[in-house]
Amino acid sequence: MARRAWLTLGLLACISCSGSVVGMEGTDARMQTEVPPPQRGMTDGSTTAEDVAPPPVDAGVDVSRPADVAMPVDRQPDLVNVVDAQPDVGVVRCMVATANCPDGMYCLSPNCGVNGTCQPVPANVQQAPVCGCDRITYWNAGVAAANSASVRVDGACPAGVACGAGIGAATCPAGAICNLEQATDATCNQNATGRCWTLPAACPALPAGTMPTTRRCVGGGNNPCLPACELIQAGRIYFTDPTCP
Repeated sequence: MARRAWLTLGLLACISCSGSVVGMEGTDARMQTEVPPPQRGMTDGSTTAEDVAPPPVDAGVDVSRPADVAMPVDRQPDLVNVVDAQPDVGVVRCMVATANCPDGMYCLSPNCGVNGTCQPVPANVQQAPVCGCDRITYWNAGVAAANSASVRVDGACPAGVACGAGIGAATCPAGAICNLEQATDATCNQNATGRCWTLPAACPALPAGTMPTTRRCVGGGNNPCLPACELIQAGRIYFTDPTCP
């Protein structure tokens, strides 16, 4: 009877504590209060990289997702400016006696010594006189080069080969013509003298929009103002007149 009474009291006590066992001691009590050990993996339920198995070697490629494409930058590309510079040309020596320069060059010797340097021939045929070492004035460096003439300096020869007036009365070397240009109209007379020049085979036309500024001062004609090259070729005595034509 006593044992049954104790069992009855124990059941009543269990009901009154909502099914919890009270008064436990020892190992059982610690198991109820200690925090359970951490689980393997992420606490939010995801898995770590070591838990994910690699895809099989023969797995198919997912083509439903487009490949990454680099978007173009909306700006103009940098442009490299090309410098239109002439290439460096080494000094080419020449001999005044032979004027042995490459094509497109002429021999320039300021002192008209034994040697000189080759210079590029001007591309145009306009008047730009040069004084040759032979004391002949050439229409420009191109005409000098065409006649294998070495050049002393730019500009007409200050003391060039003298020549007389009148058509056919010149005393210039072969290929040269007497230039009878006068400083002013005061010296325009039939006894005028000049200097020997070498001209191009054909007189060049004046640049577009320009007019001649040289006037014939001896001899008749309806058009006394003509380009200097034509007046020299014709053996006319002339001078520079800004009022032409």
